Amino acid sequence: MPSLPASRLSQASCLLSLCVILSACSDGNDNQPTVNEPPVDPPVSTVSARVATEGDLLAGPLARGRPGDFVLENEHLRVIIQKAGRQWLSIGTYGGNIIDVSRKDAAGAMLPDHLEEFVIGLNIENTPNYTDIRIEKDGSDGEAAVICATGPDDLLELANASSAIRDFGATLPASADDRDLPIEIETCYSIAPGARYVTLDTTFRNEGSTDLPIYLTEYMNGSGQVEFFQPHAGFGEPLYTPSCPEETYVACDAVEGGMCDQCNFVSYSGVDGGTGVSYGLIHGEQRSSSFSTVGINIVVYGEATLSLILGIVPPNYTVPADGELSLRRYFAVGDGSVASIADIRNELFGIETVEVSGTVSSNGQPLENAQVAVYQVLDGSAQVDPDLSVFMVNHSRTDAAGKYSLALPPGEYIMRANMEGYLYPESGPASLSVASTALTQDFEMPQSGYLDVTVIDETGPGPAKVQLVGFDPTPPLTNQVSGNEAGVFGDFRADSLPFGVAQATFIDRNGVSERITMEPGEYQVVVSRGPRYSAFKQNVTILPGQVATVQAEIVKLLDTSGFVHMDAHVHSIDSPDAEVTREERVAVMLAEGLDFFTPSDHGFRADFTPTLKAMGVEDLIGRRGQQ
Repeated sequence: MPSLPASRLSQASCLLSLCVILSACSDGNDNQPTVNEPPVDPPVSTVSARVATEGDLLAGPLARGRPGDFVLENEHLRVIIQKAGRQWLSIGTYGGNIIDVSRKDAAGAMLPDHLEEFVIGLNIENTPNYTDIRIEKDGSDGEAAVICATGPDDLLELANASSAIRDFGATLPASADDRDLPIEIETCYSIAPGARYVTLDTTFRNEGSTDLPIYLTEYMNGSGQVEFFQPHAGFGEPLYTPSCPEETYVACDAVEGGMCDQCNFVSYSGVDGGTGVSYGLIHGEQRSSSFSTVGINIVVYGEATLSLILGIVPPNYTVPADGELSLRRYFAVGDGSVASIADIRNELFGIETVEVSGTVSSNGQPLENAQVAVYQVLDGSAQVDPDLSVFMVNHSRTDAAGKYSLALPPGEYIMRANMEGYLYPESGPASLSVASTALTQDFEMPQSGYLDVTVIDETGPGPAKVQLVGFDPTPPLTNQVSGNEAGVFGDFRADSLPFGVAQATFIDRNGVSERITMEPGEYQVVVSRGPRYSAFKQNVTILPGQVATVQAEIVKLLDTSGFVHMDAHVHSIDSPDAEVTREERVAVMLAEGLDFFTPSDHGFRADFTPTLKAMGVEDLIGRRGQQ
């Protein structure tokens, strides 16, 4: 073989060396060179605890936050915790509690706030006066963010239980009546990445030298366009409820003994403007119950309400001398349904469940916002007597495609569907045996009819009230619990109608109603505008699938020149005991022919000017600020 020149040999040697180097550095699978990747920054944390600025504040009819409050946030929700100090609104005498919350939709936008406040109660008439609030962990490390509030006990000034009980001819036990307690209270609020709830850990520290027996409660005020639901009872605000029977307990992982009381949560589910948001209080205290007064819902931890407040049983919690007592709860945020809050409860406590889903439709068309209620008949009967007490388990609503879904522990259940303006399904309630396999249960509602109403007065179209006189073919289904009534399909008292009125609606200044969906039947339509105008009446027949029309004319009969037709005491959503929005309140005032009204909400100075401007009715009605 001929020899290579030195220059060629040198080139070959360099090439061989390069190949060896590249081979040594290559991936054995594809022989591709390794590229040195630039350093990767750690992922941005999804949780945060911070002091609120103007840009952090939430929107909605009950958004009360101010700069200087505190924020807890993750990818699903943002919560505002009020700064320390006396606030004097509803049950929020003091700061340090959750006052605003927004659930984020799929695009990250904040849904409106419809929650007033939650506060812990001790010895029934006391609550913490948090004087110090601090950020313990800001969440920048990707772990849970934590805010803690600390302070002594103080008087809960809005809801005085001893006075309310005295009205019933009873006396609150001296151990529960308002008295100063040697206690320091700390509540830490924490939110973790991905969580749809805030964990509340409250510690009661006894600074005295003797054991301190106390009662524990939770005061809650939804107040927005939400409806209160509790297992066993259902919807509404019955005066009191008992502890849930042990036969309704279900298997779970998180409680000693492996059986959970299903009455370990309550929920506020959104309706109308609150659609898409729901709030829940979840806890692990067996045998808890509740009572309600002046729009405030109170959970009584660990005991039946009547036994406790009447002194039949002694205080059921003890803070040891120079020691501590801890209580953990969860503030959950759902998608507007009770079922979404129950799902969070099931996850937290390891309750085994089975999915039940389906579609609610009428005439082959899906129904949006139809309701599905699930309950158990405790005596084993398959039929529901109107006077029979049932155990309410869960509740859901359908989406735009008419679909619903909820999770149930194994057991025997009754399911019913309901839609305002529709008869109940002809097939009646459905009986379900839930074991281990997902189930489908569809409901077909009978076809309804429709009504269109127009109204004019001597000057043209104008506002009015429309009432359909007749008997509702599907009156509200109620549940009897310890002599109290609750609703199976929503709070039937929230928009209750006089006996003999099946439906009522309000027409704005354009004189044209929205289309009214009604169960088929015979009705009398009455159109009015307060006592100064004539009332128009016409009998109508509502037929399935057809639209009835009514053209009403009213005239002014009473000359009130020089007088003002007014209402000087008007509540709206700004009061803790009212859920009527400002727009709804103005619509009622117009439909009753008022010239002037005075907002008089409890502890709140309401300004209706923006509402009147948005509705375009400043020339039709005047208003005055809060008294």
